[in-house]
Amino acid sequence: MYSVSPKEQERYRLRLMLLNVKGATSFENLRTNYSEAAKALGLLRGDEEWEECMREASAHQMPFQLRTLFVVIVCECAPGSACDLYERFKREMSEDFIFRFDNNEELGIEAGYADLERRLNQNGKSLSNLEWLCRGGLWKR
Repeated sequence: MYSVSPKEQERYRLRLMLLNVKGATSFENLRTNYSEAAKALGLLRGDEEWEECMREASAHQMPFQLRTLFVVIVCECAPGSACDLYERFKREMSEDFIFRFDNNEELGIEAGYADLERRLNQNGKSLSNLEWLCRGGLWKR
């Protein structure tokens, strides 16, 4: 069985359908767009999947592990809105820094943001390159 990265969206969705659709006899049965077909079959849940992943991880993982997971999701899974995902989990991803800065949430979140930037740079990405994902430019820090 071949694996496919979610980053390759069409190929990933085709693989989902080939694994889950029984009795497809033509491409028309699978529709013209694999993403559309996968959504119609309930195989994709959009960003809900990444939010659920972060929510489950935040219950059991340390903040540095959440930042690592966030970077993997952004770099490999192409979420529809990395900004919304960041906004939803920025506090959980920064709790170690918040504690380090005597419960100063603003400084802790800034430090978490800087750590995310460093981790993204290690993966050939940058928060400044991802800013377009946020409806207004800069991510709210």
